Amino acid sequence: MSIRIPLFGVKTLFPRRRSGGGGTIPAAIAHRIAAAVRALADGAPVVLVCTDRADAVEAELICSAGAVSTTTMEFLVRHTSGFVTIALPWAECDRLGLPPMHYATGGVEYAVSVDAIDGVGTGISAHDRAVTSRALADPTSQREGFTRPGHTVPIRTATGGVLERPHRAEAALELTREADQIPAAVMATLVGVVDDRRMADLAEAVDFADRHQLVWVTVSEVHQWRTTMAGRSAPTAAGFPGAGEEIRDLDCARRTRRDKATTAAGPSSGR
Repeated sequence: MSIRIPLFGVKTLFPRRRSGGGGTIPAAIAHRIAAAVRALADGAPVVLVCTDRADAVEAELICSAGAVSTTTMEFLVRHTSGFVTIALPWAECDRLGLPPMHYATGGVEYAVSVDAIDGVGTGISAHDRAVTSRALADPTSQREGFTRPGHTVPIRTATGGVLERPHRAEAALELTREADQIPAAVMATLVGVVDDRRMADLAEAVDFADRHQLVWVTVSEVHQWRTTMAGRSAPTAAGFPGAGEEIRDLDCARRTRRDKATTAAGPSSGR
């Protein structure tokens, strides 16, 4: 499946260097943020990469929960672990009666999994999970409209967004909000292209985005953008690589992958 994203008009969203009063955003970051926002507004998925060095590099396929279609959900499930989560504001989780589970992983606060009652069958199909995601994003939905447990797992995001907690769920929510979508984002972790028994690394995530003509952006870039737009200086978040380091990490990851492939292929026969 190839989902083409129109990028015309992106420069009108973000000037070459956009200031928020506390500094400027480098042109490359501004362009990727603007492209990601445009893609989410158009209902397309985006590759969101986490390069926090306190965590393994992983990438999420994200899309707007309020606008997710069965086709887009099927694309997410096919190329990810199949574990579908939905980032929601903390207050919305409370309103829908979605308490946190008794454990948290890497700062992620999962809530009790649910299925929508109306319009779903088993709850696990791409159609059913798309219906459940749209229902969770719907501000008119009520807690009685869901069964518990289910096949879609909400994530309770920090009230202060990515400025308070610079993690994937908060970054995804910031992007959907900027795209004038209901603040709710479907997320699923991208699996490796070379070895689908593990999660995608940075190089694979970017290569996947390029191959499927998707926009990619990193959590640290979203954090820098929001920090700058909030009128603050934009220091590197704890654990995040500094400016330019992500691209160097990408180049290094690609070289390492090529070296491993060459080693696995064995010495040349000389013919």
